Amino acid sequence: MEGTELECLSDTKDLGVTFNSKLSFDTHIDNIIAKAKQRLYLLRKSFVSCDCRALILAFKTYILPLLEYCSPVWSPCLITDILRIEAVQRKFTKSLIICDDNVSYKERLETCELKSLEYRRLLADLYLFYKITNHLITIDLGDSLLPFPANSVTRGHSRRFKIPPARLNSRLHFFTHRTIRVWNCLTEPTVSAVSLNEFKSLVGREDLSNFVVL
Repeated sequence: MEGTELECLSDTKDLGVTFNSKLSFDTHIDNIIAKAKQRLYLLRKSFVSCDCRALILAFKTYILPLLEYCSPVWSPCLITDILRIEAVQRKFTKSLIICDDNVSYKERLETCELKSLEYRRLLADLYLFYKITNHLITIDLGDSLLPFPANSVTRGHSRRFKIPPARLNSRLHFFTHRTIRVWNCLTEPTVSAVSLNEFKSLVGREDLSNFVVL
């Protein structure tokens, strides 16, 4: 370009998220898992206290942000990637004194008052979707959000959306496509919440087990 040879890159980073020309986030997921494991090791080495509450607070403060930053952009659809990310929190809960080898991961999460990372990413999608549809944030999604005509809604709540067609997997698992499927299954009081805080409170009571692996 104008006499300058442009470097050919297989991956690039934009606002902290690494992706490639196929909109695959494999490299980004590899990076955050590596950083989270390194920080988990430092957490265990640096904390003298064995107080589980302090360790859980430190995990939420220093490690969860690494694993959840901009998750609506790169949230994985492959079970392999979901399990790889979850393994970080699985390892942390297993290392706590209050948990022994006979306690399942689900039980450890309940004891530690934590949620699975997959479930937290699902909530992050729904929170963002609520903010977009209620004009609390300005994000131009073009024609990807197409509401049903009011007279065509025969089932579900009054704020259902069409799921646009998709030819590619990158589009099929795009933020709007995967989130609309969940959004359309929520109850009327939840989608009609008058504030984000109310929505967060109500969606936390919804049964989303059909949309998560763990």
